[in-house]
Parts: sequence; structure tokens; C-alpha cells
Amino acid sequence: MKPLAPTLDRWEKTGLRFEHQGHSIFYRDEGEGPPLLCVHGFPTASWDWHRLWPELASVCFLNGGLFPEVHRALLAQRLLLSPLGPLVARLMNERRFRATFPSSFA
Repeated sequence: MKPLAPTLDRWEKTGLRFEHQGHSIFYRDEGEGPPLLCVHGFPTASWDWHRLWPELASVCFLNGGLFPEVHRALLAQRLLLSPLGPLVARLMNERRFRATFPSSFA
């Protein structure tokens, strides 16, 4: 069998495995927070995430509700959760969504 590329070999060697119903499942365990499940398509593999891994292992979504004490919902988020939500959703368009989306993670 042909040897793996150095970066792929390093990825595979630094991962862990567990057995589930006769299958060997590869995973990585880094960072300090709760686990993050990254789903890849078939027939690809966890290698799909290798370039994003350092950022994924250290990301902190301040406005994503991970820290309730600092989470402040945007007006649009509060409206979507209210009884007016269905109406607000119909009034939204892609341009408005794109304009407010970055502030959700600021």
C-alpha cells in the first residue's frame, strides 16, 4: 500500500479510535469544551475538517448561547421567537439576513 502524505499521516496518528458495533470509529479530542460532532459526507472522511481543525478546537461563539451570562439576543432573534416570528420570517430576505448574520457571532 502506498504511504500516506505527511499531513494525512500526522492527522491519522494524532486521532483516537473506539469500537462501535464492530466498526472502528476515528475521532479527535482537543480543546476544553463539550464535544463538537462534525459530519462529513460519503465517501469522504474526517480529513475534510483538517484545515479547519485548529479554529474549530478553539472557537468561542459569544453570541451563540454557549455562555448564557453574556448572550444577548438580537432584535431579529427575539422577534423570530415571538408570536410575530412567522410574519417576521416572511419579511426577511437574503440581503437582510446577510446584513445581520455576522453580528450574531460578534
